[in-house]
Amino acid sequence: MNYRKYVSGCCGLLVTCAIGMSFNQNALSSIDQIYQETVVQAAEQESGNNTLEWGDYEYKIENGTEDESVATVMLTKYSGSDKEIIVPEEINGMKVTHIGGSVFKNNINIETVILPNGMQKIDSFAFSGCKSLKSIELPDSVEQIGSSAFSSCESLTTITIPANLTTICTQTFLFSGLESISIPETVKKIQTSAFDSCQSLEVVELHEGLEIIEQGAFSDCKKLESIVIPDSVEKIGYYAFNGDAALCSVKLPDHLSIIQIGTFENCKSLESIDLPDSVTEIQSGAFANCSSLKTFVFPDAVKYIGGTMFQGDTSLVSVQIPSGVNKVGYFAFQNCSSLETIELPEQVTKIEHGAFWGCSSLKEIEIPNGVTEIESDTFKNCSMLTQMVIPDHVTKIGNEAFLGCSSIKSIKMPKELTDIGNKAFANCVSLQKIDIPAKVEKLTSDCQNMMEYYNAFLDCMSMTDINVDVDNPSFASVDGILYDKSVQKMILCPR
Repeated sequence: MNYRKYVSGCCGLLVTCAIGMSFNQNALSSIDQIYQETVVQAAEQESGNNTLEWGDYEYKIENGTEDESVATVMLTKYSGSDKEIIVPEEINGMKVTHIGGSVFKNNINIETVILPNGMQKIDSFAFSGCKSLKSIELPDSVEQIGSSAFSSCESLTTITIPANLTTICTQTFLFSGLESISIPETVKKIQTSAFDSCQSLEVVELHEGLEIIEQGAFSDCKKLESIVIPDSVEKIGYYAFNGDAALCSVKLPDHLSIIQIGTFENCKSLESIDLPDSVTEIQSGAFANCSSLKTFVFPDAVKYIGGTMFQGDTSLVSVQIPSGVNKVGYFAFQNCSSLETIELPEQVTKIEHGAFWGCSSLKEIEIPNGVTEIESDTFKNCSMLTQMVIPDHVTKIGNEAFLGCSSIKSIKMPKELTDIGNKAFANCVSLQKIDIPAKVEKLTSDCQNMMEYYNAFLDCMSMTDINVDVDNPSFASVDGILYDKSVQKMILCPR
């Protein structure tokens, strides 16, 4: 079989499949995994042609024939059971420079490996699943280590990265037992999930020269406490440090412009972080579920607070938002249960749904005048809010926007309001009265059989008066009771 044609054909098929699916992280990871396995399988199939034997090894001649001085050897299979592997420097006078894909994969006997000087390439999955492997000597001649080469090497606690390596490939050390790692200055890129789930990893040294840290590179490294990212790094991928539960100290590069999706999500020991002034964008979930995060200062250039950015940050008490911010994303502060006050700049024109849902300590907040809609769930279960002034230009209050705001006693409704959503003020048990403006056309669901369930003021136990503007074309009130305009159908009778 022609190896290159086989891989090329499979890649074409993968691209065709990819066009038909959404490019989310899971989809891309699946495509990447399929591609890696396809390459390895193809290499294994081709290596079966012209395979030779030498002791416990099978091998293939590269770069010529056995009689040519330039010929080198790629190992394609190992069938031995030794605990110590000393890979030969030569076989039949030809230098061994290449360990093929999966050669030692899942060999549970191997404890130590010594590679010869002159070894240049270690292919994908070469030592994957060698659960007893404790040490391996990689000479500086190694220029390439393939994806997942040392994945699931649970006993491998330390390794020296060769000085000539420029890339740490995808999932190279996934699920390995590494406790510390130093990345030499020759390495320019750390690829996707390279050190993902190295749950014993405590020390990571990165050096100037590194340019890219890709998505999930150090995610779920549960014991990693600190990281200093050199100024040469231009990009940190999404979820790069997600789930690093012990991470409490982070130094970011001075010229970083974007904090990507979920970069520090679930870093439960992170109490504070200094962002460089160069940061212009912080994407959704970047600091979600950082349950120890207490304070946060946005760089001045940021214009948008991303969705779920601080979701679940239960210790957050102080946030400084720059004057240029114009939008607060969906669920941005959901369940920030220690947040008592927050000042939104006047430039804010949109607060997306669920932005402050579950901020149970929030006592006051001033909604900027440019906001025209209070979206669904925005202040849901903000149980300490005592009053609310809604800006004059707001025309719609979404479903359950203030549901469960049990301390709120008064709300000033804007004159331009036309729509009050389903259960918008339900369970506001301290709310005593409400004035419905002239332009309000919708208060409840159109479903007559579920009128009570969808009532905008359901279970407002303290309410005594509902007053409707006399110019309202849809509703009326008599003695504090809410009726339709004809006063033939009672909609709500306060207690």
